[in-house]
Amino acid sequence: PDCGAELRPMKVGDIDLRCPNAQSCPAQVRGRIEHIGSRGGLDIEGLGEVAAHDLTTPFDGHPAILESEAGLFDLTLDKLMVNPAFTRAETAADRAAGRTGAQPSAAAETLCAQLEIAKTKPLWRFLVALNIRHVGPIAARALADWFGSLDSIRAATVDELAEVDGVGPIIAESLTEWFTVDWHRSIVDEW
Repeated sequence: PDCGAELRPMKVGDIDLRCPNAQSCPAQVRGRIEHIGSRGGLDIEGLGEVAAHDLTTPFDGHPAILESEAGLFDLTLDKLMVNPAFTRAETAADRAAGRTGAQPSAAAETLCAQLEIAKTKPLWRFLVALNIRHVGPIAARALADWFGSLDSIRAATVDELAEVDGVGPIIAESLTEWFTVDWHRSIVDEW
């Protein structure tokens, strides 16, 4: 892993080895942000592999723009422009319009506009974007239709979640466990 942690099974009996530093391993943060922007997630144009890298990588002694996905929906052009990957050089048209210095790139403008659109996406897409193990589009749609809000899903018991057609006990347990993690709840609260 990018963070240098030693791979290990996450639960007794797991055969998959994973990085235990899920919260702050740069590769995992980058992957989650990329997943949020994917067609299966919130389908955010401009939030792919390159943008996820640029948002999560420190540069020229500056910290990364995002240390986690929690601040994704608070991004502004000003916040993006601290990284040269999201700027462009001043043009004659900028000078004529009274704009001096570096300007936001088209990629930065697209990303900010797309993040605003993403805020209006249906609940099931947010559930998928949270990257909760075993919660794919089918289960996410069923949960969103059944409970109607994220607060209701969070408040539901494992048994109540498992009763939803297309969910079952494995997904219900995974979802419940996910919400027991402080930094997961922080992401939802920030969003």
